[in-house]
Amino acid sequence: MTPLRNFSRFYDGNIRWLKSADVKNDFITTSEEFISELALEKTSAKVYPIDSILIAMYGQGKTKGSVGILKIEASCNQACGVIYPNDFVKPIVLFSQLLYSYDYIRSLGRGANRDNLSLNILKKIKILIPDDEVQNRYEKIFTVTKDVEHQLKKYLLLLQDLFDSYLLNSFKGKLGVKDEEYFEDLIQTLSREDLNQNNRLSILIDWIENNRFSDSEKYDVAFKHLLSLLEEGTVEQKSIRGKIKLMVSE
Repeated sequence: MTPLRNFSRFYDGNIRWLKSADVKNDFITTSEEFISELALEKTSAKVYPIDSILIAMYGQGKTKGSVGILKIEASCNQACGVIYPNDFVKPIVLFSQLLYSYDYIRSLGRGANRDNLSLNILKKIKILIPDDEVQNRYEKIFTVTKDVEHQLKKYLLLLQDLFDSYLLNSFKGKLGVKDEEYFEDLIQTLSREDLNQNNRLSILIDWIENNRFSDSEKYDVAFKHLLSLLEEGTVEQKSIRGKIKLMVSE
């Protein structure tokens, strides 16, 4: 049973709470809502372990049949069916089969109970269980591919923010962005033209000298990029009043 919405004490805790709309054919790493220990005590809600698989049994639009795999411990409402991890099939392997069976799973609910899925219907879905070696190899490939996909989505959002900022400032009669918000994720893309804008070379040097990066890997990337700019001649050393300074070459 879903904790009653009109009982606020059910929703003032720190237990992640998911709805069918939060199941979006991807890893589930966060939630917008939370419930309390009291909600677990007074209702049938449960906390599910990491690697549990959620299936949206009903919902608006394309929600029904969507799947997600928990990368956090979380509870969910009755609109989600939950498959616990087990020793026979790796969660990623099971998640993938359900993910690519989206149309088939949606079709199973047609003609009954307002076209909703049910736990009895989900139990009838047949899956393949490859041998352990195949499962291990597939898990590695899938995980790496997902990591790349998530990173690209992150960069896409950054670029969209960058574009929106340029567009907004262009209407104000000035072009420019707050480099601080995006800098460490865009360093590898900085060209000679980019470095000449908004004092970016000075910002790059400042970040490296004061190690303002969020982790050591990004620091190494920035340092190597600066070295490559020096090697190719995009950045050069100049003596100004007896001090060596780095400047964008003309």
